[in-house]
Amino acid sequence: MATSNSRTGKVGAGIRESVAAQIRAREASLSRTITKKTEDILYQNSRTAWIRLSSSVNTLSQDEISKLNAKNGRTDITGDNTLARSNILQGGLLNPNRALRGGVNADKEVNNFAAYNNRPNSTGIRPMPGITGMSVKSKNTYGTLREAEVKISVWTLEDFDMIEKLYLRPGFSVLLEWGHTAYFMSSGAYTTDIHTVSPNLFYGKNVKVDMILNDIDRVRKLSDYNYDAMFGYIKNFNWSFKPTGEYECSISIISAGEIIESIKSGFDPRLRIKDESQFDDSDSDEGKEQRKSIFHYALAKLGKMGSMFGSTFDKDDLASEAPDLAAVLKPFTGYYDDIQLDDGWFFDTDTPMQWIPLRTFLDIINKMVVPVDNTKKEEDTGSRTYLKFNTEYEYVMDGEVQQLSSDLLTFPTHFSIDPTVCVLPTVPALSDWSYKTFFLSVVPGKVDAIHNNLEVDEKYKNDVLNILVSIPYLKQKLDEALDTEGKFNKSLADILTSIFEGMNDALGGINELSLVYDDEYDGGTFFVIDRKNTTVLGDLSPVINISGVKTTVSEVSISSKITNEMGSQISIAAQGTTQNYSENVENILKWNSGIIDRIRVTKDVSSVSKETAKEEEDDKTERFADWLTDVIDFFQNFNSNTGYDKEELAAAKTCHKEWTVDQANKNRIIQSQPVPGLVPVELSMTLDGVGGLRVAESFKINAGILPSKYNEKFGYIITGLEHTIGKDNRWLTNITTQFITIDTPTAEEIAAAGTTGTATTVDGNYSTEQKQTPKSSTTTKKGPAPPPPTELVKAMRRYGITAPTERAHFLAQCAHESGNFQWKKEFASGKAYEGRKDLGNTQPGDGVKFKGRGYIQITGRANYTKYSSFLKSTGSKADIMNNPSVLEGDYFAADSACYWWKYLSRNISGLTKGTTTADVGRVTKRVNGGTNGLDDRQAKFNKYWADISKDNSAYA
Repeated sequence: MATSNSRTGKVGAGIRESVAAQIRAREASLSRTITKKTEDILYQNSRTAWIRLSSSVNTLSQDEISKLNAKNGRTDITGDNTLARSNILQGGLLNPNRALRGGVNADKEVNNFAAYNNRPNSTGIRPMPGITGMSVKSKNTYGTLREAEVKISVWTLEDFDMIEKLYLRPGFSVLLEWGHTAYFMSSGAYTTDIHTVSPNLFYGKNVKVDMILNDIDRVRKLSDYNYDAMFGYIKNFNWSFKPTGEYECSISIISAGEIIESIKSGFDPRLRIKDESQFDDSDSDEGKEQRKSIFHYALAKLGKMGSMFGSTFDKDDLASEAPDLAAVLKPFTGYYDDIQLDDGWFFDTDTPMQWIPLRTFLDIINKMVVPVDNTKKEEDTGSRTYLKFNTEYEYVMDGEVQQLSSDLLTFPTHFSIDPTVCVLPTVPALSDWSYKTFFLSVVPGKVDAIHNNLEVDEKYKNDVLNILVSIPYLKQKLDEALDTEGKFNKSLADILTSIFEGMNDALGGINELSLVYDDEYDGGTFFVIDRKNTTVLGDLSPVINISGVKTTVSEVSISSKITNEMGSQISIAAQGTTQNYSENVENILKWNSGIIDRIRVTKDVSSVSKETAKEEEDDKTERFADWLTDVIDFFQNFNSNTGYDKEELAAAKTCHKEWTVDQANKNRIIQSQPVPGLVPVELSMTLDGVGGLRVAESFKINAGILPSKYNEKFGYIITGLEHTIGKDNRWLTNITTQFITIDTPTAEEIAAAGTTGTATTVDGNYSTEQKQTPKSSTTTKKGPAPPPPTELVKAMRRYGITAPTERAHFLAQCAHESGNFQWKKEFASGKAYEGRKDLGNTQPGDGVKFKGRGYIQITGRANYTKYSSFLKSTGSKADIMNNPSVLEGDYFAADSACYWWKYLSRNISGLTKGTTTADVGRVTKRVNGGTNGLDDRQAKFNKYWADISKDNSAYA
């Protein structure tokens, strides 16, 4: 459950309790009627706002200007902050004692304590400059970048010279602060104390960005969130001169994270890699690739990690190719394999492929791409870098370790359909048929090898930072960002968005990887989050009162936000009469629950009318079964040396989104979780200004003015914040939210999810009956180790598989490989085995003809030939070479399994003398080539061994 202290890496955490306590204190004051106090009257009638703007400009002497231009001793150049420190804007200007200037000075000399000064040679007596209003708005999809506009009035040329030097300076940093002049502390005490960031800190010689941000957080808490602030950079300004003699100025301030929108990654990599010997020859193709950009350099070097390092590589291996790059990166493990691409030529194309964790890619950006302030020490990451990406899993707050990064919305059988893009860090919890089809164990290696070598902390196995991204895919996305002249025409933000979109697609469309910016963490940090993962929702406190005598809310509005991309899916889902969705529209189904359109009763993408839920599920089962064949073909070819082609990959993608959405929804029902993600309906409200609210935090609202359907069924997740102080001098906070469902599935929904059609059981597996031949029945019951077929027991006697431990091992392996003896042939077409000389497939069509058959599948012309010769030596008339389907019958399915065990398994009998987990593991490796499904094989062995231990004649 998300805690109130969760950072931006979590989506859906409740508003922090300290902020909620402040809202309750205000509501308590407003709700008092007969017992109203003087402080309540003061609070309700005289609460106004203040604004303060401080500049970071230091003026330089002529000598310092020369040194700066010559880049000589820049770390020693500090300048003088007297001008900035003497002209802090707060309404008007502050006097040297940090109080607002007041009174009229008619003397010729300027008095820094006076609000009005005499300019006898120009304008006469004129007021001091001052701030007349401000707004701070959130930007981007989730509103995590902020942009402020501050309006300033100036009345003399002399003052305008000062304002221009301090505040009309694009690229220079400023501190904008605001708050209430009178407020209640969360304890109920009334105060008029104004707290700000310490001027001694802000104007200190060794001040750092993270020190300023930490002090902002201190003041927020000290003021019980009746204060807020923004440290950022001046982006733009404008001013105009009015007939009244006023200079009307406006400055735009952006948060530090805004720089991501403008960073281009195309600078010369030799600015970071000084040693020319770490580049390939400039005339070579590889050398030219490395010099395109620092990104291209890093990925080209990672792309050299090949078979000489085995199936994995790390930063020490990278150091042999790129020592300067490796030296700055955090420890990581990458993965390598040679992939065969069937491109239509006689020979397949070798495509070396590497995968690295997303965390490592972000680390490369942090260390090699983002701009830095070289006057700061390398360890001062909070001040040295202008932006950074989170690469840490956790942090410590109040002595407790908390997760810092974001989990992926996932489920036990979730997988990436396109390993050339990305691979999830966990093996799908699928039965053996699924391993053989989906996840790559038909031929040990490739992506399966990644998981065999993967080192991921169990706590963070679903962390977005651990998703493995392929180097060729990253290169592709970088090249797409280049124009015809080889220059980057996309910003870093655009490149990352493009990368995430491809990953979202490969993962089935249930995820929305994206960036959010937290300006409170470590000097400002970008986090990669999954916006769809709102399943961390805990107690959505507080309940904000939007009606009644104690409400602090002045305005509420609701509107739908249906994008063009969502339009067709929303139309189909309006009634919820079909489940053929390639997008997750369960939230809209919840929204429209209990009603139909009587004019257009159903909206279905299928042309065939289905009258019952059973027919709907049967149709889906059949389509999924056909799709699985394409998935099997692709992954078998991807894992083998026969080569996969892009058409196979396209076919494998056809139903992947629909299947993933279907499984994700059934899994969340079984887990009794609300529908993840956002309802495309927006609620906006305006309330008295409050600090400490963060985008992606959630709350509930009280019943009273909204329709009954909103009560207890929906929460509200903050997607945008805006703070304004206008001419009425009141601080208002405008909150934009989207609806999230918070009601959990009913008992009927849970029961239906576990029993209908292609529904998954709790462990996420299809029934074996549905997998082999789509039927309309519910899931087949599977015991941990059913009694073996009679023909199999007879065959065991014929082949001498009679020793007690060998019987238990043999039956456990057969039961697991055949889905508890329910299928006797391989599901894939066998096309993946075409041309496999190691299997003896030398003639066209051998792969399909001699695909796996029997309880332990005999595969390939060579093995069929050996078995055929053996059968003939026993006097059998079976012609398995011309009629290989004979092995699908009960007799030969059993007989061929025993033959494999005794003659093709390389003396497996010698491994079957023990009963330990290690013994089962060794036998499994001989049968499977790896250890896929080991837990199930172990459970089956335990059952058979228990039966045999009780009765030595069992299964004999």
